[in-house]
Amino acid sequence: MRFGVMSFIGRWLDADSLPALAREVEALGYHSLWAADHTVIPVRVDSRYPYSRRGRSPYPPDIPWWEPITTLSYLAAITERVLLGTGVLVLPHRNPVLTAKMLSQVQILSRGRLLVGVGVGWMREEAHALGSPWRQRGAMADEQIQLMRELWAHEFPTFRGRFYQVEGVGFGPLPPEPPPILVGGHAIAALRRAAYLGDGWLAFALPPDQVARRWQLVQEMAAEAGRDPQSLTLGVIAPLVITERPLEEARPIMGTPEQVQAMVGQYRDVGVQHLVVAPPIWLGRKEALDTITLFAQMALGDG
Repeated sequence: MRFGVMSFIGRWLDADSLPALAREVEALGYHSLWAADHTVIPVRVDSRYPYSRRGRSPYPPDIPWWEPITTLSYLAAITERVLLGTGVLVLPHRNPVLTAKMLSQVQILSRGRLLVGVGVGWMREEAHALGSPWRQRGAMADEQIQLMRELWAHEFPTFRGRFYQVEGVGFGPLPPEPPPILVGGHAIAALRRAAYLGDGWLAFALPPDQVARRWQLVQEMAAEAGRDPQSLTLGVIAPLVITERPLEEARPIMGTPEQVQAMVGQYRDVGVQHLVVAPPIWLGRKEALDTITLFAQMALGDG
């Protein structure tokens, strides 16, 4: 199992601390760095947040978000080894041809270190602010994945879909190898998208038993579609909080070092290949760095 860090959100990140964080993550021995995707956070959000019991958005509108593709292109130049991931890129918010172009060049400039996590988004208010259709976002994302693969594979691509048509154009430079696409989301439609169109599935903040159940569904649907389930990659992104006192109810991934290590072992047992932790950036730079340093000491020795 490989370990990564997702960050690049927060008031303390700037032109000095961002590269320092990236270099520290690489120096600690992590395998990957991930950037999340929100272009805007509306002041009022009524959409249900799907990754918590309360269903309320945890993101205040004044929290700074670093745009993932431009951030990763910069990180490609200042790091040497870590994989660079989007966790996850909201595809319907973006033009797929331009997105494919940008991702292709990050893949080239990073020398093949890009992982493309994708999703359809959960915040209706953000989609409206960006002029992105809401009800059709799933169908649009399906088509975008197929179009990006066509663009990455052919200098003169041809694609005729319901939403997008591309022909009679040159598209280059092409990446020597297309970046893998990991599909995020917990709904059946997202699991089907991962099974039919993705190179794997990327869960968020799910405990190991729920990851195992949904991963089995992904593999079954992949087999029904004539794909090799063993070729798919399983990843999990989860908040990381390390406490001094035990928590009565262990949550991904929160608790004492012993509780955290136990949950990491459970993720390993269910077949997780990429475990990406999001440190408590809201507490500040020192707290976030202390957390990923402690986790590295706990987990990377046998990762």
